[in-house]
Order: sequence, then C-alpha cells, then structure tokens
Amino acid sequence: MLKGQTDINSIRNLSWRSFEDLIGEVYRRDGYSIEGNTNLGADGGIDIIAKKDGETILVQCKHWKAYKIGVKTVREMFGLLNAEKANEVHIMSSGYFTNEANDFARGKPIQMIDGKMLVQLINKAQEVKSKGSPAKDSTSKSQKRIMCPKCGSDMVLKKTSKGVNDVKELWACTKFLSCNGTREIIQRK
Repeated sequence: MLKGQTDINSIRNLSWRSFEDLIGEVYRRDGYSIEGNTNLGADGGIDIIAKKDGETILVQCKHWKAYKIGVKTVREMFGLLNAEKANEVHIMSSGYFTNEANDFARGKPIQMIDGKMLVQLINKAQEVKSKGSPAKDSTSKSQKRIMCPKCGSDMVLKKTSKGVNDVKELWACTKFLSCNGTREIIQRK
C-alpha cells in the first residue's frame, strides 16, 4: 500500500482503515513499534500508539472527510497526552489545520502533519526498505546536504505560515516524527 501512494489524491482515495494502516507503516519504517486501535467502536482519539527509545507518541489519523481540522481535535489530543502520560501527540491529516488549531499547538508537544507534509513523509518512508534500513542515498556529491543539528539526518526545505502575510521558509528534519530539529535560512546579500 505504501508503494501505491503517489500524491495527496491517492491518499485521499484510501478507506479510513487503510489510511491508518498507511500511517502505521510510516512509523514502522522510522523504527517505531506500533499498536493500532483494536476497538471496533470509538477509539478515544488514539488511532496508533508509537514507541521508540522509551518514548511514546499518540497518533490520531484524520482522513479526507475531515479536510479542515479545528482546534477541538487538537485540544482533545493534548488532554490525552497528559492523561496517557505520553511524550508527544501527532495528528496526521490528509487535509489542513485551521489557524486556531496551529495557535493552540504552538509550544506544546504536538506535531500536526497536514496533507502536503504527509505526502513528503510518505515519500521519505518509500525510500526506506521494509526491514527499516535506509535506501541507497540518491544525493549527488555536487549537492550540499543540510544536516539536522539535533540528530544529524538530512533536512528539507519547508514553508510555515501564521497567516496569509506571514510565510517563512526554514529547514526541517526529515525525521520529523521523532525529531523536531530546524534551521533558519540565512539570507545572503
């Protein structure tokens, strides 16, 4: 299923269960052990519990039917973070998050992965062999690699926005599920 995802449309065409399975595979390929929701009914907001190196991440998957994720979802997951004594919360969406949701999450151990970031995350997972070892490095020697200051992994260029007129570019760690390392872009004159 991971191989078949080429863009946001292919992800949105998945069933909600397949979407959760896809997200679980992304975490597995990043070295996490995962537990999925085994309940047939309401999952209490937790779709996946990912564990690695003694840390626990609670994951909620929001499929295309919830295109715009509001602050209510983020607040609920923050409450579960404290109740479950987890280290972080990740909300994975094939859509996007409202400004109010982004404002609430700021400064908290909450990562919100929108549709655009999800495609990048899946593309990165596709480069990893199913045994968990990275695929052959395709970076040419002439390209300068930007390394994460926290974990040493490669970084990718991302755009963040707090509003329409406040767009900022920065380098973000490709292992943003387990590392939140960033670097500012230095403008040279």
